[in-house]
Amino acid sequence: MKIKTERYASLLLKEINDILYNEIHDEDIIGTTATYVKLADDLSYAKVYCSVFKTDKKDKAIHDLNNAEGFIKSILCKKKLPLRIIPDLEFVYDESIEYGMKIEKILSTLEEKDDMVLNRKVDKIEKMCTEMAELKTFKETEDSFFVVEIGVKQDKTGYMEVFHEGYIGNDYHDHLSVIYQKIPFIDLPTKVDEHITTYKFYLSLHNYNPIQFMLLLPSEY
Repeated sequence: MKIKTERYASLLLKEINDILYNEIHDEDIIGTTATYVKLADDLSYAKVYCSVFKTDKKDKAIHDLNNAEGFIKSILCKKKLPLRIIPDLEFVYDESIEYGMKIEKILSTLEEKDDMVLNRKVDKIEKMCTEMAELKTFKETEDSFFVVEIGVKQDKTGYMEVFHEGYIGNDYHDHLSVIYQKIPFIDLPTKVDEHITTYKFYLSLHNYNPIQFMLLLPSEY
């Protein structure tokens, strides 16, 4: 979106949320919040992404919002907004929030494994660090990156693996596995045409004092 279009989209987001809070009394819609507005450059159409408090009724809430589009537009017209036209509105469910919560839940589940599993993971990390000379000779300004991969099969079973690529002595290895953990159930979407759907993150190890870790989500996920 252009800068001017983004400004109008932000204004619409504010006004639509005001309407949802003060003017809508449908019990299935109450608690719904507009999270983002994608406005066409010609201002004729706007896709409104929404989060729904009662996720079990999200389909009904989105359906009712689209049925109330005319009512919402009429209120927007009365507000005398600095728009030459009030765009047609399409309400859709914002899946990014639910997706983020699922990722957080999986990571939390992994952190809650018993001490025996955690100790095995620590032993593997220590072994790899012992083998990799570059990890022992870091300068304070250097980093090391690891890949965190979560794989989900069609039956919702899967695995979590942490791996790295680099040198051991003079030999380069493109896949040095640090942790591999099977997971009995992963509640994440899978691609219909693929046997295993993978989600990848990057774990950044910073050689400061104390050592710091950063988990990064690639832009394509």
